[in-house]
Amino acid sequence: MEFEKFTCQKPVLVLLPGFCEAGFIWEPVMDALEHYFQVISLDLPGFGSEACIWKASVQAYACFVREELVQRDIHQCVMVGHSMGGYIALAYAKLFGDTLLGLGLFHSTSFSDSEKKQKEREKMISFLQKFGNHRLVHAQFAHRFSKQFQTTQKELIQKISKKAWEISGEEAMVTALQAMAEREESLTFLKSWSRPVMYLSGKEDRAVPWQRNQEEILQLTTAHMVILEQSGHFGMWEAPEKSVRAIVGFVKCCYRKEQQRQRVT
Repeated sequence: MEFEKFTCQKPVLVLLPGFCEAGFIWEPVMDALEHYFQVISLDLPGFGSEACIWKASVQAYACFVREELVQRDIHQCVMVGHSMGGYIALAYAKLFGDTLLGLGLFHSTSFSDSEKKQKEREKMISFLQKFGNHRLVHAQFAHRFSKQFQTTQKELIQKISKKAWEISGEEAMVTALQAMAEREESLTFLKSWSRPVMYLSGKEDRAVPWQRNQEEILQLTTAHMVILEQSGHFGMWEAPEKSVRAIVGFVKCCYRKEQQRQRVT
């Protein structure tokens, strides 16, 4: 291992799942990532974790993540968040940025919700409270893969959707939707943040279009973007090998930069 020249432990990679997700969402890439890193895949309150958060905010989720990492004696890491997990990772960087060596936004964005998107989340909450979580969870997964993946992997998508439904409580879903709708923009923060940032975007992602990420990249000096061709909102399933290559390369880069910084100081 390349990093063992400098440390006695593998680099630490923390993975944060998105809305209605848990550790299962990383299954296609987990083994490959664990070959290189100490991987910590966290479940969020109400989605696989029985913990509760004190407020419907991304900051509250970030504080939960911090507590989990402190319990594991993790002092520095690279963090990659998928979708909502990216929003939480951004909040974490604002609160505990000195503990992060880099930040990966996997199908996520530093922009806040538009007024239209906020209204969509309000409608989702009303739908959830009226009809329960099954139909809403199914919709979250059934239509967010690329068209080709939807055609060829219908059974797999159903299995993923079923796992998501089993771990997603209605109250937790409402809390998460409120937190996402009310989050602040983070692009201003990233402009002044000195650590590396990676955007991992799907060419066919309709939830977080790659063009939106490109708008962010053009305003940042420490960020780069990797576009996954023929991928929707779940690149870890639709393009696992390319996702692994992107994440591995990014984490290695983050640790190299930290080693260089330590030599200088």
